Amino acid sequence: MSGTVHFDDVIIGGGSAGCAAAYGLATRTARRVLLVEAGPDRRTVETRLPALVRAAVGRFDWGYVSEPDASRAARRESWARGRILGGSSSVNGMMFVRGAPADYDRWASLQNAGWSWAEVAPLFRELESSDRPGPARGHSGPLSVRTVGRPHRLTQAFLDASAAAGFPANLDYNGPSQAGFGLAQLSQRRGLRCSAADAFVSQIRARPNLTIWSDCDVDRLVFEGGVAREALCRRHGREVAVTADRFVVSAGAVGTPKLLMLSGVGDPSALADLGIPLAIEAPQVGRNMREHPLVRLVFETNVRSRNLTGGPLQQLGEAADFALRREGMLASVFEAAGFVKSDERLAHPDIQYHFLPLGILDPTLHADAVLKVPSVTLYANLSHPQGKGRLELASSDPTAPPRLFPNLLGGGQADIEALVSAIRIARRIMETPPIKELVKREVAPGPEIASDADLAEYVRHHTEIAYHIAGTCRMGSDPDAVVAPDLKLNGARNVWVADASIFPDLISGNTNAACMMIGLKLGRALAGSAANAVAA
Repeated sequence: MSGTVHFDDVIIGGGSAGCAAAYGLATRTARRVLLVEAGPDRRTVETRLPALVRAAVGRFDWGYVSEPDASRAARRESWARGRILGGSSSVNGMMFVRGAPADYDRWASLQNAGWSWAEVAPLFRELESSDRPGPARGHSGPLSVRTVGRPHRLTQAFLDASAAAGFPANLDYNGPSQAGFGLAQLSQRRGLRCSAADAFVSQIRARPNLTIWSDCDVDRLVFEGGVAREALCRRHGREVAVTADRFVVSAGAVGTPKLLMLSGVGDPSALADLGIPLAIEAPQVGRNMREHPLVRLVFETNVRSRNLTGGPLQQLGEAADFALRREGMLASVFEAAGFVKSDERLAHPDIQYHFLPLGILDPTLHADAVLKVPSVTLYANLSHPQGKGRLELASSDPTAPPRLFPNLLGGGQADIEALVSAIRIARRIMETPPIKELVKREVAPGPEIASDADLAEYVRHHTEIAYHIAGTCRMGSDPDAVVAPDLKLNGARNVWVADASIFPDLISGNTNAACMMIGLKLGRALAGSAANAVAA
């Protein structure tokens, strides 16, 4: 060991939740906070310019690949996770979706005190600076949220068609109701990505009580009698032990359960098989893995899309649109979103749509996924699937990637039927004027796949992940929960968890905004408890 250092609070993981937790803690106390990130602390053109999202993933990704999924014809795929300060918020599609108020009321009903919509809504308002008006939104927070201002002709036609098909227009799906379709809201500032690092760390980077260690891997926590004594790190070729009064694990829905299991927190028999001494018995670590199943529809159009089939003139126009207005394809990956019910008997929408005026085939099946013809893509994902996967250690070697078992459609026929309904609803919209007149043909699934049986078979073979992994360290008040509602690790005296791993179940929407809310909530709580301790 090359040395030992001490901090008051150590946050392991500089992703969406970790950055927000550091902000919430460092701004309200004088405690010495260490924020540890495995990836670099950098802002590059790939991470700043939205159109380069695929390049950002290619450069700053953990490189996880799932195990064959028996529920989807043994499909394997990349599970992209950001390895850079800001985490996945530095490489994602920038969609800002809070989730439905009913999601958080459901969390609270599962005996998670403090997680109702009335209790978390103020945190969402505090963290954002939205361009949507009204008291339901925040307008002075560190995270900039921009609504697409100049949608493509195809995007506007899609929104008009959805209204004509009977779905309400919704100017703010982060407002009182999600239902309906509207322009996408993005974590951006002046057309550039606004990651959790941009929003939160930039505000506190110069504070004397914050230290950031980038390019630093944490191999495990060392426990003694339920107390985490130190974190064993590798940084710049040196081994360093970090002691602290409190540890916050915010390594993400993959990294957090992996670190806990390497530290001896998990299923006793599984740990014993790998020669890892048991520190805390917690069989559900790595279980309850949730992910949104997604089906992709692609349509060729008879007018230009963002597929750049118009040659240099179109490219010049897109460059000018970004330079002059910070709009267009360089600024917006997604341009519209919507939330609908797969069955009208449901109380709330269970299907989320993303619309792109750009035709992209499934990248797992097509090496050259971007179409060479004008086209659009419509994603439809199921918000509350019943399937549960799991995450396991491959070995006791901290450098070895974990094994991911998605079981994405393991929830059974009801989930498949909901996705079939989502395809039919999407087709209904795309067959409604004015978008109908602009569509040349359906590329995927293809018009020949029409019956319920054929569509169900298509869903089984072509459903993708939405990159919304969650739930692997479930929060709850029951004996099987990994963390308590205050996010303290059960069985530990000085360890908390804050990231998507604590989700009891999935929310209706992209998970990034919720992760930032979770981090801010814990940071504020830890700051308050520290202040109370000083006052006492």
